[in-house]
Amino acid sequence: QMCIRDSYNDKNNDCKRPMSWTWKGEYFPLNRSEYQIIKRNLETETVKTKEGHKNFGELRQDEKNSLLKARVKKYCERAYKRIHVSITEERRDIVCMRENSFYVDTVRAFRDRRYEYKGKVKQWKGKASEAQDHSKVEECENMVNYYESLQLAHKIILNSFYGYVTRRGARWHSMQMAGMVTHMGGEIIRFNREFLEKVGIPLELDTDGIWCLLPQALPEGYVLEYSDGKKSYIHYLSLIHICRCRRIERCRSRWSP
Repeated sequence: QMCIRDSYNDKNNDCKRPMSWTWKGEYFPLNRSEYQIIKRNLETETVKTKEGHKNFGELRQDEKNSLLKARVKKYCERAYKRIHVSITEERRDIVCMRENSFYVDTVRAFRDRRYEYKGKVKQWKGKASEAQDHSKVEECENMVNYYESLQLAHKIILNSFYGYVTRRGARWHSMQMAGMVTHMGGEIIRFNREFLEKVGIPLELDTDGIWCLLPQALPEGYVLEYSDGKKSYIHYLSLIHICRCRRIERCRSRWSP
């Protein structure tokens, strides 16, 4: 696929990201010849309506479609013992990072701002644990609640971006984009579950995390020292950090053009 109208349309640009998504659909099990027979039979029938008896050809288009659909359902249930056949396909589309830059930039801005607020929560929690004066402790707790509320509000707004792209008539409506979000999220969870099964026992899978049992020999915490001299302490489940690194690695490998 080529972005013909895109002024950035150049093979050296990496704005075009091929990504996978899962399409799910249903169809009637009858074949085309059976459908044509049912339709021809209806065209020879007289249908009772509120205005009286009418030929099939005299009905409005929506009435024709409704009557034809009902007759097809009845035929499939009698001939095939089922009405619908479900099908799932993995498809692949290209996402242009410049075509809808406003949408992408807005999501990124909300995400970065939420990370900033979450960092503030940790900072004020640390100040609260070190404070000696009661008024200072109360001030720190108020700031923790303030930034916690902000990061939760940003989380809800970020979740609404997914619902927005699924809404028909929306400016950036794209079922392909929505499918990519859910497909990638499911792959990340399944990928981490396979990793956890090698070191523990997964108990429950959620959309953004996994509850699991881990061996007692797993370290409860360790200190990471970075090249710039900074240090960070990973408390308890060190496996969380490993899963995050593997998740980032997985995303980069799948999202790279």
